[in-house]
Amino acid sequence: AYGGPGIDTEYLCQPSPDVVPLTQVGFAEIAAQGSAPRMAVFARRVVEHLGAEVNNEAALVDFAEQYLVESG
Repeated sequence: AYGGPGIDTEYLCQPSPDVVPLTQVGFAEIAAQGSAPRMAVFARRVVEHLGAEVNNEAALVDFAEQYLVESG
């Protein structure tokens, strides 16, 4: 109606890496999506939960991409 892309319900209905539990189940839900950016968000949460911080954003995304390639 307004010329925009519309709502991507498939994407919006997927578990969010920002809020899934930091458990094996939460990990599996994000890994199953096959999205490196979403896996990177989850990995950042794990790192921060452990009291550390991510200093290299590009390396985090590379790590997530590599994991998805090796596990897929």
